[in-house]
Amino acid sequence: MYQRNLHNIVLFALPAILSACGGGGNDDIAESADSAACFNAGFYRPGTEIAFMQTQTTRAAESVSPSTYVNSLFHRVVGEEEKDGVNIILVDSNEDTFGHSRYAIENGVLLYYGFGNLDTQIFSRKQSLTPARTSVIAMQPGQVTTQNFVQTNEGYLKGIYTQSISNVAYNRTFVGVETVTTSLGQFSACRFDIKTQAKEADSGRLTLDAQTTSWVAATGPYRGLSLKEDSTVTTYGYVDTSATEATKYTSTIAKETIQVNQFDIK
Repeated sequence: MYQRNLHNIVLFALPAILSACGGGGNDDIAESADSAACFNAGFYRPGTEIAFMQTQTTRAAESVSPSTYVNSLFHRVVGEEEKDGVNIILVDSNEDTFGHSRYAIENGVLLYYGFGNLDTQIFSRKQSLTPARTSVIAMQPGQVTTQNFVQTNEGYLKGIYTQSISNVAYNRTFVGVETVTTSLGQFSACRFDIKTQAKEADSGRLTLDAQTTSWVAATGPYRGLSLKEDSTVTTYGYVDTSATEATKYTSTIAKETIQVNQFDIK
């Protein structure tokens, strides 16, 4: 099972690098007790383009030393389409190289439907979430939302089709607004704690257990941008389809946005 955020990966995080909010990106707003302060709707308006640099430090449980590298990331809103009466927002990023990510904003909720398409049998991937993963925009401190959805990953590689289906439990807590200092400066930031657990749909075997804490700018010129993220991710591997004993692999991942090169919010 491959994850977005986050994304991707880290699909278990908020739409991973970016969150969203009411106005444009360059307005300071009064600090709010709820998480709406960290939601920047401009991130999902056609024409918006964001480019930034992010460090990622990964440490495997059995590793003596961590590995650190710098990613150059982008987020571009490239269009909209209507599906089943819902206005779908199409976003391109270098985290989803197989096609647009698909979002919607409905009734105070950010919806994430998945990414990619099966446009070629040479090499393509598609991820679909049913129902769409939801992120409530205005949460109160301590509020918890829980959701179950089915994640379907499909792909082609040199004409060979593969598919995996997982049942995912997604738990999101808004802890509150905290002061965070990063390479970009000091910010008031919304803290979210997210727990994700995935199991194979057919066997019920556990494949993923992840905990992520993310801090999203609540004020300042980069409101709505993910400032930092800390994750502990455990994956479970099985030698064959009938095996019940799993090999566990745990790693910690720390991300921090260190530079913003473009922040053109429409």
